[in-house]
Amino acid sequence: MEDKTNILFSVKLTSYSQFWRIFHWKFLHRSFLRPEKLSKMNPSNSKLCWRCHLSTNADWSHIFYDCTNIKPYWNEINKFLQAIYTDIFVLTKSLILLNVVNSNNMKKDDLYLLWTMLAIARKCITRRWNSNVAPTMLEFLSSLKKCILMEKRTKELRTFPKPLVNSPWRKVLNLIDTLQMKPNSFI
Repeated sequence: MEDKTNILFSVKLTSYSQFWRIFHWKFLHRSFLRPEKLSKMNPSNSKLCWRCHLSTNADWSHIFYDCTNIKPYWNEINKFLQAIYTDIFVLTKSLILLNVVNSNNMKKDDLYLLWTMLAIARKCITRRWNSNVAPTMLEFLSSLKKCILMEKRTKELRTFPKPLVNSPWRKVLNLIDTLQMKPNSFI
């Protein structure tokens, strides 16, 4: 029961923006139609994964995690997150699909960053829905920059303006700046 409470709490802590909270809510409630679900609705639809064309049971976990075409994308996201979080960070299936963090010592700001960045990574996958091409790290970084700007503006509207320097996003922005100097670091 505690995991379920934490999973639902992660929706609230995902972002200041309702856009990202709603997306995260839809993701956790599996509202995206997968081949496995579509084939139940219409038997003429294939159960095969549209990315790898191998899995005959392209369910939720396959489309978002297990597909061989999606694994390299998550490996790049994992490298990016490891560069942000100084302690050993492992991107697990339960973290990607349910936001279940295996560490109890993460600060609230770090959870906020992590859950928001995972929502962005998932959104990049849904933008390529029903496509055999996986998202790229460049798409993720572009979406991340837009989200950071939206987070800053939303926070400024809700509270008195604070400089982004003291924001939890500062370490992410620093890493993105470093990547722009060395564009092939994670790609």
